[in-house]
Amino acid sequence: MKRPYAFCSALGLLSVLPGSAAKAQRSEPLYSADSVVLERTLCFGTCPAYRLRVSRSGAVHFDSRNPEDDRSAKDSIPPNEFETILVQAHHIDFLSLPDRIADDKRFCPHDVTDNPTAIITVFMSDRHKRVEDYYGCFWAPAGLRDLERYIDEVTKAKRWIRPARRR
Repeated sequence: MKRPYAFCSALGLLSVLPGSAAKAQRSEPLYSADSVVLERTLCFGTCPAYRLRVSRSGAVHFDSRNPEDDRSAKDSIPPNEFETILVQAHHIDFLSLPDRIADDKRFCPHDVTDNPTAIITVFMSDRHKRVEDYYGCFWAPAGLRDLERYIDEVTKAKRWIRPARRR
């Protein structure tokens, strides 16, 4: 599994710096997040659909959204892995991304049909931010796709994911 060591180091460094750097970290809205949800939707083929929630405490909740599949699972990750998710979100400026990548011609000048969508929602203390990433848009921010993959990897979601039945 590929780990973003630079992100982990940056978070660790910020947490021990005195004064303004540590205050800046605490004032960043993303760092007040209490949970992150990754959802993946069906496609025309066998793309798996599921919802994966990771909380600040490290609790992980998985729910399959495949038709005729009611699989659910719970596990946990170390809380510092949740912090790493937030650092990655901060690094890609998640809060400034459009709510729907497909609606922004900078990221999606042309699209193709029948692809799945990945949706990341970050729940902060006073609001939430949701970004829908339609995989038919080939110019979506690479950092967003990396964040989606990282959430899957850190939670070891592949042990629960099954392909959907062909529609």
